[in-house]
Amino acid sequence: MADGTGDLEATLAQARRMLDSLAAGDAAAEPVTGEGSALDGLVTVRATGGGRIEWVEIDPRAGRVPLDQLAEAITEAVNAALAEASGSGALPVDFGALAGQVRQMQDDSLRQMARFTGALDEAMDRLGKRP
Repeated sequence: MADGTGDLEATLAQARRMLDSLAAGDAAAEPVTGEGSALDGLVTVRATGGGRIEWVEIDPRAGRVPLDQLAEAITEAVNAALAEASGSGALPVDFGALAGQVRQMQDDSLRQMARFTGALDEAMDRLGKRP
């Protein structure tokens, strides 16, 4: 395309294909999980790399622990499980969501480029009609 939208469209389309491919591979991968515990194992939590808590286990003996300490222990176990699930502390990437954002960006940018090109064409037509 002579108006420059072809290069942008091709680049965004390539990014979409790559992200769609990564999203498909990401969905097929086994989810990463992590476990954390506190109060000498009385509280145990399992979390996924996506930041979801799968389960919380509280030993009945934890019933003797004051509620404020139990709440702190649950928080500690959740944070430990999330840290383990995320590996090196890197944030998990949702390739499906990222692909959707790129798709939306491509659609929006192409509409904006078409409006801009139309406005330029109209301005050029007006300039050509002046005496």
